[in-house]
Amino acid sequence: MKVIFEIAKNELKILFFSPVAWLMLVVFTVQSGLQFADIFNGLISYFSLGHLAEGDLTNQIYSNTFFGFFPRVQQYLYLYIPLLTMGIMSRETSSGSIKLLFSSPVTNPQIVTGKYLSLVMFNLLLMLPLLLCVLFGAFTIEAMDIPLALTGILGLYLLACTYSAVGLFMSGLTAHQTVAAIGTFATLAALTYVSQVGQAIPLVRDITYWMGITGRASEFIRGLISSEDLLYFFIISAMFLSLAVLQLKYKRSRSSLYGRMGSYVAVLLIAVFIGYLSSRPSLMAYYDSTRMKSQTLTAPSKEVLAQLKGKISITTYANLFANDYVSVLPQQYNQDMEAYRPYMRFKPDIKMRYEYYYHPSPGFENTNPQHAQLTSKERAEKLANVYKLNFNRFLTEDKVKEIEGLAEEEYRFTRIIKTADGRTAHLRNYEDMAKKPFESEITAAMKRLIMKPPKVGFLSDHQERSIEGRGDADYHSFAKSLTFRHALVSQGFDTEPVSLVNGRKIPDDIDILVIADPKTAYTEPEIAEINRYILSGRSLLIASKPGRTHLLQPLVEPLGVGFIAGTVVQENANFAPDLVFGNISREGAELAKTYAEMSRKNTKITFPGVSGLTYQTGKGFTVKPLIVTDSVVTDSTRCWNELETKNFNDEVPRFHPDAGEELLVSVPLVLSLEREINERLQRIIVMGSADGISNGEFAVQRMGMETDNYALITESFRWFTQGEFPIDTSREASPDNALRHVQNADRKRIKTVFGFVIPSVLALMGLMLIVRRKNH
Repeated sequence: MKVIFEIAKNELKILFFSPVAWLMLVVFTVQSGLQFADIFNGLISYFSLGHLAEGDLTNQIYSNTFFGFFPRVQQYLYLYIPLLTMGIMSRETSSGSIKLLFSSPVTNPQIVTGKYLSLVMFNLLLMLPLLLCVLFGAFTIEAMDIPLALTGILGLYLLACTYSAVGLFMSGLTAHQTVAAIGTFATLAALTYVSQVGQAIPLVRDITYWMGITGRASEFIRGLISSEDLLYFFIISAMFLSLAVLQLKYKRSRSSLYGRMGSYVAVLLIAVFIGYLSSRPSLMAYYDSTRMKSQTLTAPSKEVLAQLKGKISITTYANLFANDYVSVLPQQYNQDMEAYRPYMRFKPDIKMRYEYYYHPSPGFENTNPQHAQLTSKERAEKLANVYKLNFNRFLTEDKVKEIEGLAEEEYRFTRIIKTADGRTAHLRNYEDMAKKPFESEITAAMKRLIMKPPKVGFLSDHQERSIEGRGDADYHSFAKSLTFRHALVSQGFDTEPVSLVNGRKIPDDIDILVIADPKTAYTEPEIAEINRYILSGRSLLIASKPGRTHLLQPLVEPLGVGFIAGTVVQENANFAPDLVFGNISREGAELAKTYAEMSRKNTKITFPGVSGLTYQTGKGFTVKPLIVTDSVVTDSTRCWNELETKNFNDEVPRFHPDAGEELLVSVPLVLSLEREINERLQRIIVMGSADGISNGEFAVQRMGMETDNYALITESFRWFTQGEFPIDTSREASPDNALRHVQNADRKRIKTVFGFVIPSVLALMGLMLIVRRKNH
């Protein structure tokens, strides 16, 4: 070890007295300092404009994939290391000093290890500017998540050391430093590209994907240390150092070409074998360094996985004629499986499978006139040729019809989760920006495998809102749309229409009944059946519409609830008067974390046509208003119950107290009712607007207003099921939510310090060392 440290000491002296090394360090510090200052100053400007802090500032500044500091450093770090390593071995060859090393009692491993140790130590200096940025954050960010930032630096440091091992090996291949630098760039490019090689070939794709260096520090930067990534840095570094040792060995003593090649290949195969084993889910270990454990599944997901006994498979059925097919082509397998790695962390025996087929699906149109006369099979063959796929892999149409669930999913992109005993659940992609299911959707599907999913019934005999209809007033979107992320069927529920004609009963397996805006009156037998359902203690959602509230009055009156006459209107210069922006009440904020966050941000829930609600106690229920009108009356945002105006498109309503109209201050628009009955905890929600959760309202966006009607569905049905569905994957807010000791006026100083002062200090230190060396 003494010899190794002596070599490292001598190499460090050379590096510290090298203008190239200092110039590289200064340029790196300037670039990193300016990047950090721009990110930090942007955040200062954001807060100075009065925006609310969202928390998680450490992640936003240092780790955010798109805008964070460390991901940017990772993108250009490779540009600097080859300049540092290009002379580490090549100058020994060009100066002839390599012969002195060969004639000295120093072994090849000692030479390589000593020189590499000097690079490892110099890389610590390279991390110094990054550490200064973290120290600045610790001083200016309230409750900064320091372990997250330090884990990011660790990842970048290991990446730099791996680059150094590559550069050391390449430097030993030539006597020319420029050639060594170019060779290092080429090798790093190869390591970047290799992850794309052979991705359509089983086993080969796992090996080449593991070998790729692209994004290897990304999980460190996000705060997750995995054994696979940690071992990758050590294995690749050890591989190139071993190759460097062999290269020195064959310079000292002659050997046959086959002998040399065999040794090199043996080192490569050993590294690949160990690396392949390290990437197997059952052999991987993890450590989440983030304060809020944001890189780990939430507690509900872990609980579901713990209850899933035995092996499960996730089979992706990719329809060549459906959307998103390209995302699961064979060459995309590894990228596609990344979304399920958090689940494999806790259940390594999850198996991913992929099946391909062709079948007409919604949205598929053959717009090519040349293909108009082709059969589905002939069209599929042409597409398979375009994607260079083996058409023999595709399931035949007869085989597709035998697969349970594909027709139900309308032959869209579908994943079927299956347990060893044959239970199944479906996952699907959605028509939004994210497309892929989030943790809440994946866990909801898995939870269906371990418990009976709640079933929601929708009354349908009196022209209530239809779960099949696609019109603006219908309920297809939130009830059973396969492409809408917030739909009940994607959040773990089953849905079905319920009929009461000819004396039919509400099925006993209905857990939640929805009665939404009937157009005609219920008969006495039907009212009796609905009351029987209510007395059974099961959950209920009632939604009305102004002008038809009398049809639901017989149902809500026994509950102690009533509808205020007229239509609630709200004065607003930009929107229709009957569009009311509801506020989360204090009770609502206490009911759900989502509501509490909406209240904090003043996020509204919109109701295009709504009746105010009244309630009385003494009916056995605990009644709480969830959504209410404004609590403060102003001339520009007054709410009242409009009794005279009927056509809100052509008429402007006026407040007329003489007509019986009253100002509505904190009047309930949505009520929750709860009681114990028949050994059940019964929960009921009454809404003064059936349009607030309609297809049309979920499809519209209103400029200038923060609204979230999805939350009304999600939180209502989570409340009905006592938290079982939808899955709550929210996390506690991170406390690093404010900046301190810095103001908008400090932005220029921050940029000057990080972009000029710190680099100047380093440049001065380097200059003093170099001048001192020359003077001695």
